Amino acid sequence: MEWTAAEMDEARSIIARLTNAYDSGTLVAGAGNGDTRHDRIVRELQAWLPWRTMDQLIGLYIELMAEEPAAAQP
Repeated sequence: MEWTAAEMDEARSIIARLTNAYDSGTLVAGAGNGDTRHDRIVRELQAWLPWRTMDQLIGLYIELMAEEPAAAQP
């Protein structure tokens, strides 16, 4: 199943929001439950896109994170 443009945009927004929160210190990885920031981001993706499998969400997360440095370059 292909990703829709709306799903991709929502995923990018979730990843950016949580990454910024971690980078600013607003969120702390783990918070006592052993989760990493990546675990938290994937769980948030699952909450927003519950019809997708965990494998699909992890694949999307990896794909979008791989795009990030290329998008930041001029």
